Amino acid sequence: MITYDQLRRNAEHTRSKLKGYQVLDLEAIWESDIVPLIDDRKDLQDAHTACMRGFVRDHGYRDQRVKARTYNEPEHGGSWVFTPSDHWFTTISDRIEAAATAGDSFADQYHHIWSVYCLNDETGVLPKEVEVELREAAERMRLRYEPKRDEPRYWAPVHSCHWSNTWAYCVAKAWRPEGRWKVRTTIDHTTVVDTKAKQVFDVLMYDFPIDEIRKVGNFK
Repeated sequence: MITYDQLRRNAEHTRSKLKGYQVLDLEAIWESDIVPLIDDRKDLQDAHTACMRGFVRDHGYRDQRVKARTYNEPEHGGSWVFTPSDHWFTTISDRIEAAATAGDSFADQYHHIWSVYCLNDETGVLPKEVEVELREAAERMRLRYEPKRDEPRYWAPVHSCHWSNTWAYCVAKAWRPEGRWKVRTTIDHTTVVDTKAKQVFDVLMYDFPIDEIRKVGNFK
């Protein structure tokens, strides 16, 4: 099987400053165009596995289950779970809070359990049945508000741009083969660009303006 290092070496690169480029709204095309393409192309599946294995290797993960992970193993969830920070913990918590405020009964139940039995519990010790109830409610909330397979971020851990956008380069070439796809990389950020159409295909920053991507990447 191909490796992340091979994919990185094989990619065509550019030193473009990306001035005047447009960022593709990947969320708008992911479910309709990209996911079916990935499902149909074993080379894209293998490339994703290779890049995620490279990511967990380079971040020193010791979990053998993670190291052995291959494409499309739903019991392991999406690659977003490899995010080496609390980004998704806080994001999912914010989504639950917003849902509770909007009247979602499940989110409201979770908040009620948490506030009544945790925040107001001076001892910090939960009764066993309440602990189980809270854990089950938390799992329901996680499954409801975590990234889904039809979202780009399901496939890419936060802070994984060098690895995930190496895979995105393969996806972009398969999706629009007539484009002149290149990898633009610095020590700070890696993204994928079509130098012909002047567009950016970035699985992590697809909802950021181009000036922000240029700033983050220090693309001078």
